[in-house]
Amino acid sequence: MIHTDDADSACFIRGLEAGDGALVSAAPKGDLHVHGLCGGTRKDYMAWCGQTLPPPPRVFPDFTDFDHYLLVTLARPYSGCEGADLWKFFAFFFRNTLENAIADGVTVIEPSIDSSVVDIFGGDAVLMAEEINRIIAETAAARPSAVLDVRPELGMAKGIPLALLESWVPAALSTGIFKSIDLYGDERVGDDADYVPFYSMARERGLRLKAHAGELRGASSVRRSVELFELDAVQHGISAAEDPSVMEFLAARGTVLNVCPTSNVRLGRAPSIASHPVSALSKAGVPVTINTDDRIVFDASLSEEYLSLYREGVFTAEELNGIRLRSLL
Repeated sequence: MIHTDDADSACFIRGLEAGDGALVSAAPKGDLHVHGLCGGTRKDYMAWCGQTLPPPPRVFPDFTDFDHYLLVTLARPYSGCEGADLWKFFAFFFRNTLENAIADGVTVIEPSIDSSVVDIFGGDAVLMAEEINRIIAETAAARPSAVLDVRPELGMAKGIPLALLESWVPAALSTGIFKSIDLYGDERVGDDADYVPFYSMARERGLRLKAHAGELRGASSVRRSVELFELDAVQHGISAAEDPSVMEFLAARGTVLNVCPTSNVRLGRAPSIASHPVSALSKAGVPVTINTDDRIVFDASLSEEYLSLYREGVFTAEELNGIRLRSLL
């Protein structure tokens, strides 16, 4: 656990009550649901690549529109790049994620790195791991006073042919760099059972097991994912609020939901921050954390997520401080 004390809690609570982002940012926080190549800002990206990119819509009509913006619109600057040239972009994205986390007072981060990154290195997962470690070390060296516990997470995207995952995932796991595993993408695609072997591999290596569920599908999908993969945490999981029995199941099991409020609103999964179901989940005894998801798209820092929840009356300052402390475990 990253050290935090009563002074940190007092600073955080005072910042929320005063609407002071600097005070909220000064308190240690954990971001446990952040896509490692999407946690920076669009402003930084445009400045680095020298191109202007259109902003996303306030609310995406469908998840497929979000995918198009992320994988097509934001990919224009590196379209056609391969190998080392492509990695220059991904190295920027990962470094920018870490830099923005540090600037926002994040002290624990679990950034997911998609398994396809192995392919950028010609299938050499060891070289990939070395590059990830190099970026982590260089980012830390450039900010010697900062504290950031980086826990890389291996990501698997739904829709990717299983044959490719069968090549990439074991190779990536064998490097030992990853501390957790996650399955993401459009929940409505494919059969979750196809991914059980990858979770078995990760479990054997002692990784923390996560999966996106309950973002695009109903409460039953959350329970099924938890039981199928034996999850430690669910990324999103907000539809569990629709079914008291699922909330009771999660609470009894102690399964954490790593919730991303702004992402849920921007993807049309919650009407507003004020009516976000995270409050109902927490009141039902389900452990939750607050996170950013894809800041390059949703443009909200972790401090801004906390401030929004307080400002809209979703949680008290003391409740949000308890959630902050949980994120540091």
